[in-house]
Amino acid sequence: MCGVADLIRRILPVQLEPSAAWPDDLAAIRKLKAAFYIKVAEGLRKKHGHVCTPTPQWIDVQLKREGFVFRFFIHQQKEIALMAKAGRTPSSPLPVAGACD
Repeated sequence: MCGVADLIRRILPVQLEPSAAWPDDLAAIRKLKAAFYIKVAEGLRKKHGHVCTPTPQWIDVQLKREGFVFRFFIHQQKEIALMAKAGRTPSSPLPVAGACD
């Protein structure tokens, strides 16, 4: 059986313009990103009928006609800097490889 990870064809980092408006708190940045993914998923469902799965870390978008999935995530430099300062590393948006029989 195939899972979403087996269908992912592209992983797309989205880098937004740097802004002082981003909070200085790691949890707040993550909440903003999660809310953004939910809004994007809603828009893609309504406008194009795509199957979207937002998570706190990324959004998976399945193109209905083509049948494949792309994953995109926000690459936010301030978040990365705050994680480095805390001695943490960002989680990977790469899918876990799975067998597809």
